[in-house]
Amino acid sequence: MGPIRKEYFYDLRCRVVQKWRAKVSTRTISKELLIPPWSIRTIIDFYKANGHCKPAPRPGRTPLTDARQDRRIVRTVEANRFVSASVVAAQVTSDVGVKVSPEVVRARVRAAGLHGRSAREKSYMSPKHRRQRLRYEVSGLAGREVGDGTVLGRSVG
Repeated sequence: MGPIRKEYFYDLRCRVVQKWRAKVSTRTISKELLIPPWSIRTIIDFYKANGHCKPAPRPGRTPLTDARQDRRIVRTVEANRFVSASVVAAQVTSDVGVKVSPEVVRARVRAAGLHGRSAREKSYMSPKHRRQRLRYEVSGLAGREVGDGTVLGRSVG
């Protein structure tokens, strides 16, 4: 089996066809776009045979969920960031009827840009710690203006 050939991008293929249709020679196109002349000929022959320069879609595994189901998964996770992937998968499976695994849910959430989950809640503050913190904040705010007039949820004099 030989080495894998490089496939040229769609816009570059269209530029080759556009220049060829403008009666520019293949050698000139090759020099301008820095593509071998044989590749230029191949792109032009493909255009002549098919009438377009878009490469054929490549084979691969078809996705289990469509765009609508992906949005549903993302909305469910955004509503409750603490929910586990297995719970979302079970919910989507029961609602839509498509068997979805937790790995699929994680992949869709990652693709939507929701990396990780939300942070844990702030640690518990004992009443003693709360009083110390309040005292510190009030002493530090003596000469400054307070934004909303509260420190730790209590109004400051």
